[in-house]
Amino acid sequence: MPAVARQTPVGAMLEDGHSTKVTLSNDPDISFWEDEVTPPGIDDEGENDVTTMHNLLWRTRAPKKLQTLTPLTAVVGYDPRVLPQIIAQRGQNQEITVWFSDGSNWVFWGWVSKFTL
Repeated sequence: MPAVARQTPVGAMLEDGHSTKVTLSNDPDISFWEDEVTPPGIDDEGENDVTTMHNLLWRTRAPKKLQTLTPLTAVVGYDPRVLPQIIAQRGQNQEITVWFSDGSNWVFWGWVSKFTL
């Protein structure tokens, strides 16, 4: 198998995550102030073993078709008087938008599963 030369990337690398913000579609003006946001990632959760009796030297693997979106985490400031507003979002499946510092965004379905005081 011949080597493949690395190509020059296109576009612009996001150099600074400040200021990444999160919008919950059920409550877009929710009263929290993002301090640290870790956007979700993608996990294919391993491989499928596709080795058969026709393999002579190497076991073979193939990527899974389905992927898992890993959790978004955030550290936020909040006004204790609006805790009911924040807590009301727990378990509510909704569109969540992550806004990156360059103005781009990523929209996905999810819910607030944990809020730690």
